[in-house]
Amino acid sequence: MVNEARHIQNRNLRTDLLVLGISALALRLLYLFLALDGIGLESLSHFAPDTWCYREVAECWLSGRWQTSIMLLKVGPGYGLMLAVIKLLLGPNPIFLIALNIILGSLAPLVVYLIAHSLFHRRSVSLMAGAISCVSLTSVALSSQILTDQPFYTFFASSLLTFIWGIQTARWRWFIIAGLLAGWSAWIRSTGVPCIFLFAIVPFLMPKPSSFRTRWHLIGSAGVTVGIMLVFILSWSWRNWKAHDLFTFGTNGVMSMRSYLMPLAVCSHTPDCELRQLGQTWSIEDGDDTEPPAIAYARAEKRVLSVFREHPRWVVTTYFKVIHDNIRNMNTYLWEQIPVLKPFTLFVYQAMALWLAYLIMGAAVIGFVLMLLRKYFFAAVLLGLAFAYFTAITGFSFFQGSRLHFPAEMAWSILVAFASDELYRFARRLIRRQSMAPTVP
Repeated sequence: MVNEARHIQNRNLRTDLLVLGISALALRLLYLFLALDGIGLESLSHFAPDTWCYREVAECWLSGRWQTSIMLLKVGPGYGLMLAVIKLLLGPNPIFLIALNIILGSLAPLVVYLIAHSLFHRRSVSLMAGAISCVSLTSVALSSQILTDQPFYTFFASSLLTFIWGIQTARWRWFIIAGLLAGWSAWIRSTGVPCIFLFAIVPFLMPKPSSFRTRWHLIGSAGVTVGIMLVFILSWSWRNWKAHDLFTFGTNGVMSMRSYLMPLAVCSHTPDCELRQLGQTWSIEDGDDTEPPAIAYARAEKRVLSVFREHPRWVVTTYFKVIHDNIRNMNTYLWEQIPVLKPFTLFVYQAMALWLAYLIMGAAVIGFVLMLLRKYFFAAVLLGLAFAYFTAITGFSFFQGSRLHFPAEMAWSILVAFASDELYRFARRLIRRQSMAPTVP
């Protein structure tokens, strides 16, 4: 009987993954077909302003200029290296570069499904979370771009999955794989660097699983993931120190704060201040390209610190306003690349701004609380920390909307699915109780 139930569960698991994978791939291929028909391959492959950075990094790897590349210092090595390998093996046609993201975008719902399945073993929660990731307009659109967003999402979500398997089985191989995936995701996108604290904090906050002898056994095992990720971070920081006399993983974070958050904080509280002009004025402080990048970085860092010291309240209030705007706004890729879909996407974007974003955030918080009440402490800690971090980082930049909040989807899709499933179960119990209640004559 037990074997039969397990066989049915495995069959359902395979079926769900197959359906999700095919559906995700079909949606992303449909988007690609419509985008190619709408703006053409050349425009699509250069559509995002920062695409050229990653293509430049790929050329640096292929030409051997990687040791001195300023772009590598700015955006990191991972995604450009992936593009270089594809170019080397398949040629320069950008369709192959886009295909990489389509494959990774199609795999993302499967990873989200498996995370939910591993944490709860509820088919309804797993299917709903996977479906959210499958039909996500942000994911579908970003899967057809030459950008780091979708690769980072898939690799980091995979690191969470293997970390969960490590916690559940106490097998070191899963912690090693989780470290490799998390380290690589940080090499793809520097926003993954602070996630090292997530893996370090979780073992202290969660209850000790029975698979571990002691709390220190748990902490030491999770430390394998942290240690491997630290090797990725420190090795690239050391490379930047040797190449540019700058021991930092990348300059994009500080430069973005100087160019986005700080000018907005000042202009939002200063009459007649023009945001673009102020940003350009401060960018002149970088100097010309003949100066070492360490000088420009030091000047940008000095500017960020000086604005924060002079106007801490302005910066903090602006930071939270930017978070609020970014979780409500969506990027305009869909209607710009597929004009025929503009009425539909405009409807969705307006819904996000007016009520849908608040519903998602509220349901995610409710899901977190319900996990605690149902004693899914490990799931609550892991997903809650991931959701909080990926929401918090949206406060440092703007004009990109859901691109910035996209990584949080790997957590909130499961939090929302759990809250929805709990609500359904409660409603079903209530209806059943009402139907069984004796009627009063």
